[in-house]
Amino acid sequence: MREIAGVPQEAITNSDQRLSHLVVGWMLMVPLFYFASQGTLWFNSNSPVLGSYASALASGGSRGEDHVIIASVFTITLVLICSRIKSVISLFSRGSGREFVVLAGLALVSCLWSQLPGISLVASIYFAINILFGFYLCQRFNHRQILRLLLTIGWICLVSSILLALLFPRYGVAQAPPGWRGIYEQKNTCAAMTIFLLAAGFFAPVGGLLSRLSRIAYILLSVLLIVMSKSMTGCLLLAFLLAYVFVMRVVQRFPKKESVVLVLLLIVGGVLPLAIAGISYFKEIAYLVGKDLTLTGRTTIWRAVVIAAMKRPLLGYGYRAFWTGLQGESGVVLMSNGWSFSQAHNGFLEVWLGIGALGLGVVLYSLVKAFRNALPCILARNSYLNWCVCILLLIAIHAMDEYTLAAPNNLAWILYIVASVGLADGARRIRFPAAHG
Repeated sequence: MREIAGVPQEAITNSDQRLSHLVVGWMLMVPLFYFASQGTLWFNSNSPVLGSYASALASGGSRGEDHVIIASVFTITLVLICSRIKSVISLFSRGSGREFVVLAGLALVSCLWSQLPGISLVASIYFAINILFGFYLCQRFNHRQILRLLLTIGWICLVSSILLALLFPRYGVAQAPPGWRGIYEQKNTCAAMTIFLLAAGFFAPVGGLLSRLSRIAYILLSVLLIVMSKSMTGCLLLAFLLAYVFVMRVVQRFPKKESVVLVLLLIVGGVLPLAIAGISYFKEIAYLVGKDLTLTGRTTIWRAVVIAAMKRPLLGYGYRAFWTGLQGESGVVLMSNGWSFSQAHNGFLEVWLGIGALGLGVVLYSLVKAFRNALPCILARNSYLNWCVCILLLIAIHAMDEYTLAAPNNLAWILYIVASVGLADGARRIRFPAAHG
């Protein structure tokens, strides 16, 4: 073996690779933190949230320093993507993620019929970069590294949020309704994003005693933040996450054939009765969790949004171009509900408003494809694939209440892309093991 200054060349190469991973990993903390907070600058209550960046552009409310931060985040993101552009492009050749490219193209083309074409153009560019960023994560890191990366950004967001709520409650605690929101714009966002990042804490690989204690601390602090957010949606998602982790731990203790039977029994004997009970006793359950029959006005919002969407059912109003305050159909929806909001409080309806039935069809296709790929992966006894299935289920449930699907600059959507690609690759290896060695 060739030596350089008495050190084997292989050792130098491995050291360089580790250093490269370390540098790239910490560079990634900048865009990951930004996407996790959905573009909210906690120190500026009027800062634009890039998830709803169209509203900020329309109101002219963005400031000079906001543009500097946005430019910095996307410069880093684009540099990282370009460093692996060939491998990112090669991902399409094996059929993984093509539906997301179609979705990005549809969002961009929607500028042609958008009621706010400039806003749709900017938002769709960010959206396309987000999709490429998700592909980059899949190609740049292996499964263990992705989970550890998410655990690292999870710690950063968790500690930042708790410290902000305790030391600077003016920024970290929502007043009406009360609850911790940390680095996030709203307490519901705080709870949901904490849960999405908490999933990695259950499935990331652990080593010695210190690593195990760190995981326990991360889980406990995450639960504390979710509870203190006083978000009912967050508490329900947390209950689902804990139930999923518990079930997977139990199921994987059995042989594979018995595991399949056990999962079917759990679905028939557990999930279906709960669903039937939920429908039958909806009124009682709603009051029990502190909601009214309209789910705090959501059903009236959905009704008004459906009426608006039916006026442009096929193509929509343009990507991120529906919510224009009291102008146009947005004003009709707001006036019919009597209070201000800037999303449909349902991910599927939000997609329909923006890019119509065509876009909604692509999103639904991606979900069906991901669930189909999840079937052979769920019993694969692979922690990364279990994490992918968990993220898929969390996103599908969360989309019933909030805007997550096809949302620009939203880490939850990026995680959905990573999980979908992971499930596609995992299912391919399980179905065709000979082709993958």
